[in-house]
Amino acid sequence: PALTAPLNNMVTNDPNTAFDWEAVVYGVKYELAIDTDTKFAAPVYRTVTDLTETGYTPDTALDNNKYYWRVRAMNVNGVWGAWSAYRVLTVDTTPPPAPVLSSPANNAIVRAAPKYIWKAVSGAVRYQLQYDDDAGFEGALYTSGELIPAAGATSINFTPAPAQDLGSYYWRVRALDAAGNWGAWSTGWLVEYRPPIPAAPLLTAPGSAALLNDNTPLMEWSNPAGAAGCEVLIDTDSGFAAPVVRDGEVSESRY
Repeated sequence: PALTAPLNNMVTNDPNTAFDWEAVVYGVKYELAIDTDTKFAAPVYRTVTDLTETGYTPDTALDNNKYYWRVRAMNVNGVWGAWSAYRVLTVDTTPPPAPVLSSPANNAIVRAAPKYIWKAVSGAVRYQLQYDDDAGFEGALYTSGELIPAAGATSINFTPAPAQDLGSYYWRVRALDAAGNWGAWSTGWLVEYRPPIPAAPLLTAPGSAALLNDNTPLMEWSNPAGAAGCEVLIDTDSGFAAPVVRDGEVSESRY
């Protein structure tokens, strides 16, 4: 018989996966053999005879292992035909371990959209990341799609899109293996995403070393990106040890 499912070299976490094959001319019954040895030497792990349908779903779960399976047909005179070529099936119900987080470190403060980094998990083919403002991740604010690692990567990095809002977040990651098993979530780490620190303003007026006859001069400066307000210091000493004027509530780029 021609085998149809599962596909050759399939890896699954379903220990009761269905076996299917095509009907053959003169075949009235079928026999399915499943073994851990390509020679199917006695005793065979599992043999099912007297099958009148072209399919079989185990009622007793297969153990975690690599299996070889094949099928043959019998005619009305009780004569068995040749065995099919075997296929390979691996049953794996063991989930991968939780990933180890790398960066941002727990309780880190960042001033740009966080790039999350974690160590690769052996056997993982996908990852998923969550962040939330609650350590319990109940109704998480963000859950990524399935993230595909680069071949041979020892660490994975991911920056969510659209960008996160400013605030404090817990983040965690889990891994998926080739058999379809999701592992446990990693421990959640806390990251504080704060606004960037603006650059120093560029003073524009009055010019350096200006000589004025106005004791209330208008002072102006550039408005650097990210500035929400300014502090102005005026002193007779370049060290500003005891400023004559100190105003930390200036909302414009002039004073």
